[in-house]
Amino acid sequence: MNAETTAPLFMTRLVHDSSVALGAFTDREAMLSEARRLPADSQSATRPRSEHACASNPDSLEDIVRFWEDAGEQGDIRSVGPRLGYKDLSGLHRGFLSTQNWNNIISSLSWCRFDVSLFELTDFNASEGEFFAPKGCNTPDLTPFGWNDRASSIANWGT
Repeated sequence: MNAETTAPLFMTRLVHDSSVALGAFTDREAMLSEARRLPADSQSATRPRSEHACASNPDSLEDIVRFWEDAGEQGDIRSVGPRLGYKDLSGLHRGFLSTQNWNNIISSLSWCRFDVSLFELTDFNASEGEFFAPKGCNTPDLTPFGWNDRASSIANWGT
């Protein structure tokens, strides 16, 4: 996608004809506006973790988001509270004896009461791209959106 434009791409999951799709925008505000229009599914909290879904009442969810090493919410886990994030995942240790880091390793994220972002660059820099997960939605596999093992900084917006 970036071959056609030199502007940063802001990406989020959208729903199109009852299917999950990747939405890519060159304007962050347009992406946020479209992402927040996602229809809430009142049955989504009972769906398997492997399915993308949005909760009808995000305020009932936990205020932390969990980032996972592997798809399907598997492997190492990192929890991030509201209004917190990591501006450089290469300094965040993980794995046996903490010999590895979280840079370019996140493959899924859990439900959260708040909006969440993954950035391709450190320092929450969206100039190379951002993946935005609206509040109340899970993303059990980032691969279909081109964001598997790609994040260098993450944020739980907590508002």
